[in-house]
Amino acid sequence: MKKSHSTISYHQISRTGSKTAQTNVAIEASVILSINGVPWLTFQCTPDELDALAIGYLYNQGLIKSLNDVASLRVCDQQENIDVWLYNPVTKSSSINRTTDCFNNPDSRDTDLEKLEYADVNFSLHPDDTFTLVDQFLTRQIPHSIAGGVHTTAIADGNNIVLELSDIGRHNSLDKIAGRILLNNLVINKPVLLTTGRISSEIVQKTVLLRSACLVSLRSASQKGIILADHYGITLISGASRSRFNLLSHAERILIS
Repeated sequence: MKKSHSTISYHQISRTGSKTAQTNVAIEASVILSINGVPWLTFQCTPDELDALAIGYLYNQGLIKSLNDVASLRVCDQQENIDVWLYNPVTKSSSINRTTDCFNNPDSRDTDLEKLEYADVNFSLHPDDTFTLVDQFLTRQIPHSIAGGVHTTAIADGNNIVLELSDIGRHNSLDKIAGRILLNNLVINKPVLLTTGRISSEIVQKTVLLRSACLVSLRSASQKGIILADHYGITLISGASRSRFNLLSHAERILIS
């Protein structure tokens, strides 16, 4: 597996002079995804968890419904190609949109999603529970401290973070979470998603597909992201920190006294 970061030397300049320092930077790799022998797209991504990235992408794009649709998956030794074979033929949709996570290829699409029916209709969180999850998330930001320039997505069971993965692309990190859940056959009760990235409409769509009722971001949310979260029944939280957060949609799930 390729490293997710590398060490560089640089000149740090201040008003009092300069000095030589070292830091870690995120590695960006071009990785081709081939489906049924056809090059499909090129991910611009952090070159780790590539099997999860491929499976999560296929799931979030609606190309597979479960691992039962996948005949084989192989990541080449050089980590430059992911070769996936599906049992059924697939064709590229002409109604997909471009995002910043892939190079010269479309990544996300407008998905006709039905309003979610959550398994746990009584899903709720106390503000203190939310702050605890945010505190765990911030404390576990090892990739951020090792190398800047990456986004991290985590999924929690309402009480504790279960899984956390990083990538230079916020969409990629969420796809990796979806893929790892499928590959490891994880069952997560009361799933809460946390992300370092901005909340766009595509992020909300992927939250819907992961059957998460709550999405927490350390950053802001777009207008369309807020509208879609409200429409699909997602409790959307932005600007989260250890001491405050902004509750943007479906506030009834947060038990405010």
